This record gives sequence, structure tokens and C-alpha cells, in this order.
Amino acid sequence: MDKKIKAAQLKRRIAVENISALERFQAQFSGDDAKQIPEALEDLERHKEGFFAAVSKLEELDDSNEAIEACIMERINIEERCRKLKSFLRDNLRREEGALNDTSALASSTLAFGRPNAPHLRLPKIELPSFDGDQTKWLSFRDRFIAMIDASPELPSIAKLEYLLSALKGEAALPFEHTQLTADNYSVTWAALLKRYDNPRLLVREYYRKLHYLPAVQSESVEKLTCLVDEFSRYVNGFVKLNEPVDSWDTPLSNMLLMKLDRATLLAWEKHSVHFPKDRYKEVIAFVQDRIQILKSTNNFTSDTNDSASKVAGTFRSSASRRSIAQAASSRSFPPSAPTHKCPLQCVDSHLLRSCPVFTGKDVNQRREIVSSKHLCWNCLSDSHQVKACKSDYACRTCRQRHHTLLHVPASSTVAMTLQDNAGMVFLETALLNIVDDYGVRHEARALLDSGSMSNFISESLARKMLGTPRNKVKVSVTSIGNNVQLVKGSIFASVESRSHAHASELELLVVDTPFLHIPTASIDASSWKIPDLPLADPSFYEPGKIDIIIGGDTYWELHSGRKRSLGKGKPWLVETPFGWVVAGNVSPGASHESRLCHLSTSSSSSMDSIMERFWEIEAISDDPAVSAEEDACEKHFVATTTKSIAVL
Repeated sequence: MDKKIKAAQLKRRIAVENISALERFQAQFSGDDAKQIPEALEDLERHKEGFFAAVSKLEELDDSNEAIEACIMERINIEERCRKLKSFLRDNLRREEGALNDTSALASSTLAFGRPNAPHLRLPKIELPSFDGDQTKWLSFRDRFIAMIDASPELPSIAKLEYLLSALKGEAALPFEHTQLTADNYSVTWAALLKRYDNPRLLVREYYRKLHYLPAVQSESVEKLTCLVDEFSRYVNGFVKLNEPVDSWDTPLSNMLLMKLDRATLLAWEKHSVHFPKDRYKEVIAFVQDRIQILKSTNNFTSDTNDSASKVAGTFRSSASRRSIAQAASSRSFPPSAPTHKCPLQCVDSHLLRSCPVFTGKDVNQRREIVSSKHLCWNCLSDSHQVKACKSDYACRTCRQRHHTLLHVPASSTVAMTLQDNAGMVFLETALLNIVDDYGVRHEARALLDSGSMSNFISESLARKMLGTPRNKVKVSVTSIGNNVQLVKGSIFASVESRSHAHASELELLVVDTPFLHIPTASIDASSWKIPDLPLADPSFYEPGKIDIIIGGDTYWELHSGRKRSLGKGKPWLVETPFGWVVAGNVSPGASHESRLCHLSTSSSSSMDSIMERFWEIEAISDDPAVSAEEDACEKHFVATTTKSIAVL
């Protein structure tokens, strides 16, 4: 028992002495000791816990009234001393962090400029870099954070951790949302971040993917060209940081950039480089940068010239310029106001036609009639020009045609149908191919080539296997027979490759949850067919099999060379594609009155009942001969005249 009491008393004494040492640190505190405050706070909490644990042990071993009373008084004393110490340390810690934020890397910047003896030098505040999970921005964030925070010996680990957590945003911050602010957690958190994002192999793939999918410039625009060049250069610089041999990539980089330029810029480059033996990336990027500067200065000069034209004596002034001069003269006497826009529909309020509540409240056909009757521009709804002379870079957001989005007429519903009866079958084109994800992994798939489909589709089961391919958000309604509606919410970009030829196509595929039908729906005996010795795209075309991919009409016609061979009367055709020869057509011609199986799908959002009603209306043929309005009036007049003549007789 005595040994246990002595051990507890020794632990209590050690804790008290350590707390006394921290009080001496407080008494001798100076500005140079500020960097020790985080460690001092941690020590204080540890010694306090050790003291109370030792006192609790003593209370268990000696429960006499005198011993308990002494322990209570000692508890109160130590609690008060620790509270004062903690308050002092926290106040000085906040003061030190405030000074650090105000002078943002002052010490390291001062040393960097070679002026270590200038303690009162104040530099502009440097914003701490942030990172939101975009892999193409990781290298820049990593280098800046290491230079500003991680490599600073003056900053304690707990402060570095706080800076790191505050710099992470969005997707990058989620895994570390509940990280506790302790000194030991900084190295763990930084190591986890490096493991997640500091992967050169994956970074190269992400840079190349972003470079490939940069949007092309459709028309000459300074802003769009500048954005393209900046992003293209940023991705190429990322390759340089990753030690990729960019200097030997002249052909792929230059051609990739040229493919994204507008026609006018591309034509200017061709004139400039007509005698060049080879397209070099540095020359192409320098040319586009020079062209941007030329376009900027030209636009500014043209704008300045137009603004000052009214001041030149002897120049011709149009009615529009005379109106602007009158407005300028009146503006000298009154405060400037926002420009007013007179509504073509004679509304009381001044606003643009696209903002007019009367105009937007009408249906599309009524809006189109208004634009035609008012002779307005179909693209920007202006009354100063027609659509041929419209200089606006904008177009319809739905179909990208040269008309305003408010004038877009929704496309009619699209219906695709396949038919099978007991007397024969229509073979649809199927092919075995490979689909490649973003990591270069190839997945075998069976595809249906469908000229009647407006989109490409992929099954959910196959899309899940392509783990490295990101999924984009879309919202497309697919309606099947019986009014069953499926909402497609995702799409992926992937490359489909031939297994027998050097062919690849980049496609966007909509991901559908429900599986596709097996094609064909029943087995066909093709043993008697004399099939030539040709590589078939699907050797088991006559057996029902699962469809993984549907390739629609946009790509369908690009996959056909135009060559075909007949298998004989009553048999289908062989059609050549990059995947091999596919089997297509009727097995047995002629009509049948036996049971039939019909598959129908539509991409329209309208009711399936109304679509089927219009379909049957087309099939219904009147027994009476169709006559025009003039013929009907003539016939009625002839009948009336003839009747009157007979009555007279």
C-alpha cells in the first residue's frame, strides 16, 4: 500500500513541477517565445491530466478526512493556476496568428529578398492558395503551399494544419472535414492529400483528357481565343512540370490546337505558314497570341474611332449619329441615365423584346409571327438589321442554330420500330467491339448499329465496369410502349474500337438502367446459308444475345463503306463496317397474318397515346376520293344547276 501511495505522490509532484515550469515560462515570456505557445498549451493539458489522475489515485488509497480535504484544496489551487496559464497562452497565440495573417509570410519574404535586417519591412498580403479537387490545379497548389507554409520552420505543426484545412475547398475538403486540430495530425493529413492527388501517372491522363475536350472556337472572338490559349498553355505547362517530353510533341500539340481554332484564324495561320516545312507548337501558340493582341488593338481603335467620328468637321453624319449627338447635348444638363430600349410591342415600360412579358407569354408560333411582321433579326431580336448581318456570337441554346432560343420549335417525336412475325425476321446490325475507358482498359461489348436512334446508349452494367471514366449529368426522358418513362441522368464519353481493324470512334453514350432486349429475339437456322469467307462483325448473329451498346444515327453512316453483298433471295445482306461484315435485312420477304412482335420507343415527352393516335390516322385511308376545296364547290354548283333544270322540265 505504501508503495502505491508513494508512486501516486511522485506522479503528482512531477505534474506540479511541470506546471510550475510553465509559470516560469509565462513570467519570462518575450516575443521570440511565441512559436513555443502551441507546444506549451499541449504540455499544460497533459500535466493537468496527470495531476488529477494522481490525486484521484491518492484519494482511493487514503480516504481519511484530512487526506481528502488536502486533496480538494490542492485541486482548487492547481485548477486556478492552470486556468490563468491557459488564458495567457491563448491570448498570445491569437496575437501571434493575427500578426502572421497581416504580414503573410513576412519573414520568408524578407529573407528571400536578401534583407534579413529589416524587421519593420511590410510586404503586400499574399493570399493563401486554395484547392477544390481539380487535378489540373494540384501542381500549382502543392508548390505554393510548400513554399509558403510547409517549408516554413517558424510555423508550428498545428498552425500548418489549420492553414491546410482552410485552403481545401469542395471535393478536396470532404475527406478531412472532421480532422482534429492537433500537431500530430498535420503530417498525417498532408501525406493523405499527397497520396490522393500527387500521382504523376493519373495527372498526365487528366491533363491530356482536359486538353482533348477543350471547346473549339466557332467564330472569331477575342475572349474565346484568349480563353482557349490560356487553358491550352496551362495544360501544356502541366506536362512540362510532370517531365513529359513536350519538346518532341510538335505534331500532336500543334494539330490539336489548330483543330480548335475558328476558320478565320486558321486561314490566317495557313497564309502565315504556307512555306513552313512543319507545324511547330511554339510557333502556332505564338501566332495565336499575336493575333489576339492584334484583334484587341484593332477593336479598341475601331471603338475609339467610332466614338470620335462625330467630332470631325466635314464628315458625313447619319440620322443615327445626329440622334446620339442630340442625346449627348442633352446629357450635359442632366445626370446620365441608363439607356432606354423601346419595346416593339409598344409596351409602357422600356425593355428589350426578349424581356417583354407579353412576348414571352405567347407560344413559339406567335413569337415567330411577331418577329416576321416587325422585320426583326431572328437571332438577337434587334430591329436594326436582319439575321444575315447579325454579328452576335450567341445562337439558340437548344439546337445551336442562328435563331433566338425563344423562337426554337421543339423537334417532333422520334419513333423507332422493329417487327418480327412467325414467317420471317428482320436482322438488325450487331457487332462485337471494344470500348476503352479513360485508363486505357478495354472492355468487350456487343453493339447494335441503329440508324433510327438519335442518341448512343450504354447499359448501366457495362458503364459501372468503366471505373476510370467520369459520368456527366444529363436529363433525357426515354418513353417506351405502354407509356413507361425512364429518365436518363448520366452520360459518359468513351472510345469504341474495332477488334479486327485500326478504327476508333469517340462517342457520348447515355447510361440507361434497364437492360436492352436480346437480339435477335429467337434463334435462326443459318446453316444452309452460303456465307462467303469474310470476317463477320458478330459471328453469332443468328443467336439471341445481350446488347451492351446502341450506336445511333450520327455515327451510323460513318461506319458504312457502302459495300454490300447479297446472300440470295429471301436472305439478308452482308454490309461492310470497320468492325467487320454485319448481317442486315429480311430473312423471308412477304407478309404474314400470324402473330407478330413489335418493339417501339420514342424520345418525345408528349403522350404515347397521342403519338399512336396520329400513327393510326396516317394508316386510315378514306374510301371517298380526295378533292380540293375548288373541286368541291364546283361539284356542288353543278349538282344544284342540274337539279334546277330537271325541276323546270
